[in-house]
Amino acid sequence: MTVDFSINVAEGDDAWADALIGALSDLGVGRITREPLAPAEGPGWPVAVIVLSPRFFADPVCARSWPLLDSAAARGEIRLLPLLVERTPLPPPLRDYQYLDLTGTAPDAAAAWLRDYVRPMLSDEHPLALRGEAPVRIAAVLAPHDTHLAAPLAAAIGGLPTSRGEAVGVWCAFRPTAADDWARAITVSMIASEPPGVRPPHPDDADLVLVCLSRDLINQGYLGSEPFRQILRRQSAGRTLVVPVLVSDVSWDSLPPGHAPALPRGRPLLRWESLDQGLRSIADGIRQIITPRLPQPAVRNALAHTLDEVFKRSGAPTLTFVEPPDFDRFLSALRAPGRGIVLEGPSGIGKTTLLLRAIERLDPARHPVVLSGRRRADRAAIEELPDGHEGTVAVDDVHRLPADVRRDLVDYLKVLADEESGSKLILIGIPGTGDSLVELAHDVATRIDVFRLPAVSDATIEEMVRKGEDALNVEFVHRARVVLAAAGSLLTAQMLCWELAAGYRIEGTRTERTSIGADVGLVLDRVTEACARKYGPALRRLAALDGCVPLLAALRDSGSVGTDGVVRISEAEPGLRPGFDAIRAAGGLPADVAAHLHYEPGHLLAEDPQLLFYLRRLSVDRLYEVVGKRRPRSRDQVFVSYSHRDQAWLERLELHLRPLVHNGSIDVWSDRRVLTGDRWRDEIADALDRARIAILLVSSDFLASEFIASIELPSLLRAAASGGCRIVPVVVNPCLFSDLPVLREFQAANPDGRPLSGLSEHEQDETLLRVARVVKDHA
Repeated sequence: MTVDFSINVAEGDDAWADALIGALSDLGVGRITREPLAPAEGPGWPVAVIVLSPRFFADPVCARSWPLLDSAAARGEIRLLPLLVERTPLPPPLRDYQYLDLTGTAPDAAAAWLRDYVRPMLSDEHPLALRGEAPVRIAAVLAPHDTHLAAPLAAAIGGLPTSRGEAVGVWCAFRPTAADDWARAITVSMIASEPPGVRPPHPDDADLVLVCLSRDLINQGYLGSEPFRQILRRQSAGRTLVVPVLVSDVSWDSLPPGHAPALPRGRPLLRWESLDQGLRSIADGIRQIITPRLPQPAVRNALAHTLDEVFKRSGAPTLTFVEPPDFDRFLSALRAPGRGIVLEGPSGIGKTTLLLRAIERLDPARHPVVLSGRRRADRAAIEELPDGHEGTVAVDDVHRLPADVRRDLVDYLKVLADEESGSKLILIGIPGTGDSLVELAHDVATRIDVFRLPAVSDATIEEMVRKGEDALNVEFVHRARVVLAAAGSLLTAQMLCWELAAGYRIEGTRTERTSIGADVGLVLDRVTEACARKYGPALRRLAALDGCVPLLAALRDSGSVGTDGVVRISEAEPGLRPGFDAIRAAGGLPADVAAHLHYEPGHLLAEDPQLLFYLRRLSVDRLYEVVGKRRPRSRDQVFVSYSHRDQAWLERLELHLRPLVHNGSIDVWSDRRVLTGDRWRDEIADALDRARIAILLVSSDFLASEFIASIELPSLLRAAASGGCRIVPVVVNPCLFSDLPVLREFQAANPDGRPLSGLSEHEQDETLLRVARVVKDHA
């Protein structure tokens, strides 16, 4: 296959242009030019090489050309290949590409690097965005302990429409990817209907790779394995997309950026009340990812708008407002003389926006007064409302008002309704506001209309994004991922769209249709980092109250139980009550925490949508880490303590334990799971906290280890003293085991106390088998 190349280089970097031309010529590529390339009509997919250095961005021609090349790459017309030859700050769109770092390398010495890097681009592999009419190839990776989920997952995904309008067919090909421990993962292959005999997709060549994250998969080190790194390299090159599927509550913050938002929505699969609902959420998310985007016509706006006017990170949007399903009924209620309205729903869902747009629809000259229970300056005006008012007044955050003020407002609602007054009062609050007002005065129930706004549908968020695209004359290449990441929040969607557009230096309506291809995963990471700086101190202050971290975790999960951002004590699990008790004993929330959360004796509410977004970006483990606390652990692991000089004995022990690992009876942990770059002390401390059985491979080297003597052994002995951990010593070679009081109280597995090194091979295996049976009986 012939591939054409264009070379985009600044004046002063001509030596790099010569090196590139020489390397490409050696590979026998097609046309090599320093002029822009048109999209190819045949199989040859043009590649635009840009040589990045401080001179590149200072060169007027290059500064004008790279955004156009990036847009062409986002539309799938070319492939963009950045080469970093000298350190220079990169704008966000270029940071999203995988680039070859040649800093510190002379142009004439880089030819071999360039040839090896470019050669794969001459194959016929195309990224998912260019597959067009080809079937969607999906592969899922599950740990052995999770294989019972393979068939239901395949059944849920089977039947999804593909780009050809047919249904995704499914093969369930359960096979180990390799013999190594970390790779005992099962792949479920899914593909659109193809002729018989076509090989099912493997994670190495699938369009979508569903990585089913569970404790078992992570503990086996899959995320640090070479096969997974290969998948990530294919993702960086645009040839696949990693979709995290949360099977259980695990820490997956180490997953590199660039992947799709995690599925299912709201909480891990095994925490859904119904497995079918969780699987349906996964299928809906995958459907959005694989549904083809129809080309959008260029929009020539008569009016130009600024980015802040289109995508609003605060305040009520106008250009991107989408009417909810009950909009006409809400208009009718606004027309009714005197009749009160209660508008309730989660934070960030657009309650105030709905009110303002509805009143504007009825009468553009009608300007309502909007007061807030959060603002001290509005408190006097709210308290004076029952004395009478003119026009339309809305009181937002009514749940923030004292009970006596709310009672007066309820009485006033009854008066306005009975008199069919020309004045209108609308109360806006959290889910359950209508019921709480009725409890204050039961007879108000027939005098008010209560509108409950549920979590926004994905279709509504997508329509909002499209309205913004038309207003700015842009197109988000990864619109489906924006919709998924918004997780039912219009405000989150507005924020993400703003960040994506700002990263492309879009300040207002473009004269030409512009594609925005920045990676949503990277934007999510940047927004999450900003949220960490904003909310970290307040969350740590709240976590200082005993039992409050589980409350934060419950707020994070609240969206999947119907009361988005609210945890009520009447519905709370017993483990959450200590947190409510601690807040009550402290006299309420600390002042900086109260700016983001609202507490009443009956419930805790996340009023700040950005805080809710941030909490949902954190795993439970990461949440505990952010607030500076250790997560309480259930003891469910077999911990092996050993000296690295005795690794051969560890491997023989693991061989006897492996059947119990395969059938899911036990999870064996040793420090071989700690990957390069991990915070190894934290990893070992976490494993010690979870040890239910501890096998000690005692040797002279074991007893001489300072780390074992000062860290591992004291922790295990404390757990054994409290009954939380069973210790099983195995004496490996002659040592002072029986002379140490802290160890000799534990019965060694060795026959007659003889070390393994003095036994025959048969006797050694019998001893290790005895250990495996002890583990089986007490696991």
